[in-house]
Amino acid sequence: MISEKQLATVDAAPNLLGAVNVTVQVSASIEKVWRSLTEADGVAQWFGELGSDLVSGGSARLDFGDGDFFDLDSIVLSPPDVIQYDWRFLGIGPCDSITWRIEPNEAGCLVTVNDMQPGRSAEAAMMLREGWLDFTRRLVDFHATGQNTRYDWRRELDVGLAIKGAAEDVWNSLLAPDSQRQWLPFDSVIESGSCATVSDEAEPKVICFDQVVRQPARQLEFQLGSETWKEPTVCRIELTARDGDTLVYVSHNGWENISDDPSEQLAQRKRFCALWIEALKRAAEMNETSLC
Repeated sequence: MISEKQLATVDAAPNLLGAVNVTVQVSASIEKVWRSLTEADGVAQWFGELGSDLVSGGSARLDFGDGDFFDLDSIVLSPPDVIQYDWRFLGIGPCDSITWRIEPNEAGCLVTVNDMQPGRSAEAAMMLREGWLDFTRRLVDFHATGQNTRYDWRRELDVGLAIKGAAEDVWNSLLAPDSQRQWLPFDSVIESGSCATVSDEAEPKVICFDQVVRQPARQLEFQLGSETWKEPTVCRIELTARDGDTLVYVSHNGWENISDDPSEQLAQRKRFCALWIEALKRAAEMNETSLC
């Protein structure tokens, strides 16, 4: 468990700076901590699968095996104590600047991660704080036990992409009936009681919509189910206005309820994660997207 002394601290002005900081005590030497943050074999024990060891000037992908991943770029390594890179969640999310700092002490090392995204809301900062607390706890436990501490797969699915323009304009561009087929992974407009073919033609090929609720310029929520699923999933497309752009955010949850088979739950979660990534890329082609 992380003690009060080891808990994260969120920047006093997250709305202004968009910074989240987490510091933990790790019972390992600076050399071991460095390897666990930069080498694929070490990162795989507590975080995710790196396509290759981190190299200054290079890029990499950190894959979690459930459809989620981060694309890393602008990597700068300053041995033995500072690691920096930019990353985007699922390759299309807002650009975050990540900095790791390692400070040796009598008990091992203090490890601090700073995650910066200009314009990040206070609510988003607090949610991210919880995520970094979880990841850094796994780093602490890995070095304490020598055992793999990664989670199996994340039950929530969320994908986001920033599109330039006001929320109302983005809503009209993407969610008007005539626009939906241009980017959504379905060949039918989302309406309660209607069904559609999924664009990848994998099983189930046909899904049906129910309980559609629209809040124009804010969100579209609906159930998405199949005859082969025990229960429907719940999907929400949410628009959040920001300075100069709108964050289009898709959450799609309920995978643990579609089947008694965990492998089917994971397979469908991975499938729809890929579908939503491609859908938002198509949405980006219809609008100018914000860049790092």
